Parts: sequence; C-alpha cells; structure tokens
Amino acid sequence: MYLLWTLIYFPLAVYNFISSGTSPIDAVLSYLRGFLFVGENYNSWQLILYIIIFKIKKSSSVTLILMSVIASIIMFGVSALAAYEGEMPALLHIAQKLVSCTCINGRIFSGMIYIPVGMLLAKKQIPFIVNLILFILGFISNLFISYSIVSNYLMIITAIALFGIIKKIELKNRVVYPILRNMSTTVYLIHMYIWTFYYTIAYGEKTSGLDSFLVTSIISVLFFFIVGFVKKYLKNKKNIKT
Repeated sequence: MYLLWTLIYFPLAVYNFISSGTSPIDAVLSYLRGFLFVGENYNSWQLILYIIIFKIKKSSSVTLILMSVIASIIMFGVSALAAYEGEMPALLHIAQKLVSCTCINGRIFSGMIYIPVGMLLAKKQIPFIVNLILFILGFISNLFISYSIVSNYLMIITAIALFGIIKKIELKNRVVYPILRNMSTTVYLIHMYIWTFYYTIAYGEKTSGLDSFLVTSIISVLFFFIVGFVKKYLKNKKNIKT
C-alpha cells in the first residue's frame, strides 16, 4: 500500500516542485528525504515507518501501551526541538540540525501512537459508555485547556475514544458493509488529489477549512459511486456481447 500510494501521488510531488521552481537535484533529494525519513511528500502521508509496527502483533498489552507512550514522547519532543528557536547546548543544536535534514518534525511518529492502541483494542473490549465518557470529557476539556502538551494528550484520548465508539457499530453482517469498505479504500487513495484541485482552483494556494473538508469528502464519495456505476455498466455491456 505504501508503494502504491507513493506512485499514485508522485505526480503531485512533481507538480509542487515545478510550481515552486525547485531545481532537479533539490527535488530528487527532497523527495528521497520525504520517502525515506519523513514518510510524506507533497499532499501525501504514506508513513513507511508504520510497516515496522505490524511485526509486533503478538506483543503483550503492556508492551503495546508502552510503545504508544514512548512514541508520543518522541513525537512531542522532536516537534518541540524542531520548532525551538532560542539558545541551546551544542549537542541539542546538532540534534535539531539532524531533525531538519531528515524527518523535519515529530509527525512521522504520530501514527505509531495509535497503531499499538488499535492492536490492543482488537484484543480488549472497552465498554461503550467508557468510550463515550472519555470522548466527551476529552473534547470538552480540550476546549478550555491551552497548554500544548496536555491538549495534545487530550486529543489522543479523544481520538481513541471516538474510534472505540465507532467500533461498537455493528455493520459486518449488513449489506452496506462491503460498500463502505470499498468506499473507504477509494476515498483514501484519491481524496488528496481532490483537495489539491479544489484549493488550487478556489484559492490558488494550499488552504484547509470546513469548505475544503466538505467538498473533498462529497466529491470523493461521488467519485466512488460513479466509478462503480461505470464498472457495472461496462461489465453488463461485455456480458451482453458474449
């Protein structure tokens, strides 16, 4: 999936390099850095490091939680180091330069917070009411807390609780389930293209917001149904001929 995603979104990276006037050498080096160290390139977040996580499926619950906590500390630490502009010891300055030349910030570690938790939730069932309470408390608390570290951890708790709520929705035995599964794959693979086209036409520069979210979501879903309709039409037409 990582390689497929990379190929699908390679044209967007080329577009960005051309539109920004990046030299061919700088473009190649930048793309390789994004592919190998950052896990993303222009409008694409493949996150190759997460492949490693799937090797620890049989880890204990304690190990999975510990991995998630360590990943969060690394992510927030690296991000803070990358953004810091004041005086610092020589060793930290070297580390900051290394981050700047490789992963840029701690974002690549963000998914490594959630994947071990997802593996844990596949084994352990948390009651719906607990997830609901955690989601409400996390969401409301984050509205009033501005301290970044606390706010970031509240966001993690809220996101995990929301996942737990959605996970309780039973759809596997319903007709809509395979449709939603196929739709999610299609939307996952094309939504960044749609967003890029939208903000380029509407704003002329990269812009996010509620309108971008709605337009991207609606067109992505419509695209899925249109492609499905065309496939079905071509299949029926072929069957008629044979």
